[in-house]
Amino acid sequence: MSQKSVVIFDVDDTLCFFTAGFNRWMAETFKCPVSDPATQGEYVLMAPFKRHTDWDATTALKEFEKTEWFREKMQATEHVDFLKRFIAWGKYDVIILTARGWMADPYSDTRTWLSNQGISGMDYELHVLGLHESKADYINGLDRDVRMILDDNPHHLHEISLKCKVDEILVSTQAWNEHLQHGYTHLSPGRPTL
Repeated sequence: MSQKSVVIFDVDDTLCFFTAGFNRWMAETFKCPVSDPATQGEYVLMAPFKRHTDWDATTALKEFEKTEWFREKMQATEHVDFLKRFIAWGKYDVIILTARGWMADPYSDTRTWLSNQGISGMDYELHVLGLHESKADYINGLDRDVRMILDDNPHHLHEISLKCKVDEILVSTQAWNEHLQHGYTHLSPGRPTL
């Protein structure tokens, strides 16, 4: 890629309805109720799950990764069209930055999902961080002008707002990040049709 300015997009609960898909799979697999898969936040999604299994969150995510829900039913948010417009525009380099380090093959699985959304031949970089790696540290290591980031994780977004020079911090609005207000612009991802 060139040295154009950069725009960054997260994947889970930003480009796809990850938590809604996970919660639906959990409800079907363990026959436990999930009140509203579209708004059940990542920080509370394991609570009903823990009553039905001894798995920890990482084990549950790895099992989910093997399922039809993950591979075929993971729905795209409205932000995918936003991503496609940035790619087509060509003014910025596009980076897909995700903390999918828990997955067995995060690059292949993420590229396959993006391809299924019609993004296969387009120009983007994909970077996968481990669960405890810092997106702010990654951004600061780019040594490039970051014009925008779109993410859902309040911890990543807060750290980015404190440590990074990013022109626009956009929040993929979810129940777990509605408290982020000053200095953030919220964008609705739409609603899943699960």
